[in-house]
Order: sequence, then C-alpha cells, then structure tokens
Amino acid sequence: MNRFLLFFFCCTTICACKNASEETHTSEAFTDFMTFYEQFHSDSLFQIEHITFPLQGLPSDLSLEKPKNFRWEQESWEMHHPIDLKGEFTRRFQAMDDKFIIEYIIHENEEYGMERRFAKLSDEWFLIYYAALNKVQVK
Repeated sequence: MNRFLLFFFCCTTICACKNASEETHTSEAFTDFMTFYEQFHSDSLFQIEHITFPLQGLPSDLSLEKPKNFRWEQESWEMHHPIDLKGEFTRRFQAMDDKFIIEYIIHENEEYGMERRFAKLSDEWFLIYYAALNKVQVK
C-alpha cells in the first residue's frame, strides 16, 4: 500500500510541475501575440504584411448556403481597426497552443459573431482566417 501511495504522489507532483510550466509558456506566448495584435490594428502596412492572402474565410451576411472556396483578396481588403467592446459585443480568445489563437467576437444576443484565426509562422504572427459578421451557432 505504501508503494502505491508513493507512486501516486510522484505522478501527481510530476503532472503539477508540467502543468505549471505549460501555463507560464502559454502566458508568454499570449503576451507576444497581444503585442502583435495591437500593432496589427494600428498600422495598416503591418496589417497587410501579416495576412496570408488570398485569405480563407467567409463574407458577411451569408445566406443558408456557404460560398465554396471563398477568399479575401488584398486588393479589396478593408483595414481592421480595434473593436469597441463597451457596447453589445464581447471578445474571447482561445489559445489552441503557443502558435495558434482563435478570436471570437460575439454579439450579446449570441446570434451574430465573427471569427479570426491567427498563427505564428516561423517567428511572426499572421491572420490566416477571417469569417466576417454572420449568424452564429452557439455551442
């Protein structure tokens, strides 16, 4: 019985140390992302240089049928500015790992929202997907 308790204690300690290390690393990665995010919204040239055109995504106001292979083009891109969240929208970031973050901006009624996906390619962040404001399905 004592061996079992010692084994259990060792496993618990190792897992706790591993989780603490991962949280610290993710926090550093998120800080790096937020620095990019602020510049992305304040510098139009930086923004264009950090989008993978033609950009996969969805246009706004979709009907029930989604367009196949829709892509945003650089020539028609409209600058993304910071969104004022004091009103009816909320923002949520979901870090899939240190190099992939999804941003959701959802209206308070949870009927409309947008999604942007960012990835760190090599050593720089890029917008890799943008679904404009549309009806959403809340899970």
